[in-house]
Amino acid sequence: MNIDEKIRGVLNRRGMTPAQLGRIAGLSRPTMSRIMRGHIPSEDTLARIASVLEVTPGYLRGGYTLTTHLTGEDLLTLADLRCLPYLRLVRGLAENGVTAEDLRKLIDILEKAPD
Repeated sequence: MNIDEKIRGVLNRRGMTPAQLGRIAGLSRPTMSRIMRGHIPSEDTLARIASVLEVTPGYLRGGYTLTTHLTGEDLLTLADLRCLPYLRLVRGLAENGVTAEDLRKLIDILEKAPD
C-alpha cells in the first residue's frame, strides 16, 4: 500500500478530508494534492502528517501498525479514553514488539484506573 493510500485509510477512519489534514499540518493545498496523487513527501512533511493523524511515519510508509493488531472494540476503547499520553504509550509499546494480548491487558488496566 502506498503512502497516499495509507493516508486515505486513516483519514476515512477519522472522518477527515485531505484539506483538513493539510490545514492542521500546515501544508499547502498543492502539497497535499501532490501527496494524495502519490508523490512521496519529505521526511519532515511525513512526520507532520503522521503527527496530526496520530500514527507513526513508519506506518504511513507501510510498516508496522497498531491497528492491525487490535480489534475495533479495542480502538473504540482507546478513543474513549481521550488521553493522548496513554495512546502514545500504547503506540510505543506496539512499535517495540509488545503483543496484541499485552495491549488488551493494558487497555483493561487503563479502563479500570481511577480518574
